[in-house]
Amino acid sequence: MKIVRRVAGKSQSRAREARPIGRPPGLREFAGEKAARGRESPRTDYGLRAARDWFSKTIPRDQEVTGEQSAILDNSWHRGLVWDIRSGKVYMFSYCSFQGPAARRRIGGLAAAALAAVLAMSGAAAAEAERVETRPVALNPSAPEQTEIHRLAYRGGLRLDSPHARFGGWSALEVSADGTRAILISDKGRWLTARLDYDSLGRLAGLDGAETGMLPGLDGEPLLEGGAYGDAESLAVGADGRLIVGFEKVHRLWSYPAGPPPFRGPAEDVPAPTLVAGAPNNDGMEALATLPDGRLLIVTEGYSDAPDTVLGWLGGPAGWTPLRVATAGGYRPTGAASLATGEVFLVERRFNPVDGVAIRIRRFAPGEIVAGGRLEGEVLAKLSPPLTVDNFEGIALRRAAGETLIYLLSDDNLRKTQRTLLLLFALPD
Repeated sequence: MKIVRRVAGKSQSRAREARPIGRPPGLREFAGEKAARGRESPRTDYGLRAARDWFSKTIPRDQEVTGEQSAILDNSWHRGLVWDIRSGKVYMFSYCSFQGPAARRRIGGLAAAALAAVLAMSGAAAAEAERVETRPVALNPSAPEQTEIHRLAYRGGLRLDSPHARFGGWSALEVSADGTRAILISDKGRWLTARLDYDSLGRLAGLDGAETGMLPGLDGEPLLEGGAYGDAESLAVGADGRLIVGFEKVHRLWSYPAGPPPFRGPAEDVPAPTLVAGAPNNDGMEALATLPDGRLLIVTEGYSDAPDTVLGWLGGPAGWTPLRVATAGGYRPTGAASLATGEVFLVERRFNPVDGVAIRIRRFAPGEIVAGGRLEGEVLAKLSPPLTVDNFEGIALRRAAGETLIYLLSDDNLRKTQRTLLLLFALPD
């Protein structure tokens, strides 16, 4: 393990003197001064609290930092960052104040061992049972008898709640071919699995047996919840059955064992398109789908090089070729899913203060999804108030009895004013 080192005063010019001592290989956006300034660091974690207490109680104030293993100090903000080079995780310590811009402490011998133990405290943790409460929701609360929207038939929906503050922020979804199991991932780096229940008419009726945990890093240890390295936005099942996750902020693709249970092993890096490294923090690989020939389709949320389009790519580890997805009406892609036929469905979101949130579902024919192409697709449905709608980001598909079943999942952004919704629609052949 190596540790980032910084000494900075109150002025911005001093802050720019930040310099990392070692960084994880392959780290693109999360590097250099940006990371050293702490913008991408998590705010709370049990391991961090333990580290803060250990710093305060163990290291005398008058000792200086020397050597390659260093604590970094900020005499104006009293913050420190420790970079775990094994996993690319950044730990932020808040501890007692220091006097003078050159104030330092020494970490060596027993102290370094204690710090390593603190980092281990943030390591692998078993999955936990998650209590999830469900309530049925109508397609149109003001007209509960409505069961159709454009070409789609409504097959039930649920509002999902939990007493745990960690619950929410779900940004991507996969559903098993028989519809009995769901996998969710959040933009805080958390995963959840659960059993889906249906009534005698095949309508979505419940969610039970939920388990949750943090996505592992390359070393197999859980990522820090809420850290920039955990901003998972897209999910697909690869041709080899592994789960492929697309991340924003630190733009990358990682794959995981599918299980069961899922995510119970180290992540493996999947080479991503080179150009995605230049995407804005929140406009990266928002939508991900696997095509029948094993290639991946990536669609970004807002990364564009031409009017009325967003960038996407086709390919895989052997190479990527760009394409563009047409956008119109203020909609932005938030999730994608595919069928064995090669069709791809895209869920898109639009928001403005006047009209609120609106959702659109588009379908792309297999022949339209070609390298260098411009994808237009067919609009299947639009959802807007008074229909039940929220910030839908996850979409999953499966086939059953001559129809395509479409699951939509919303991201509540961990805000009380929003909801986690899971809706089910059917598209007849």
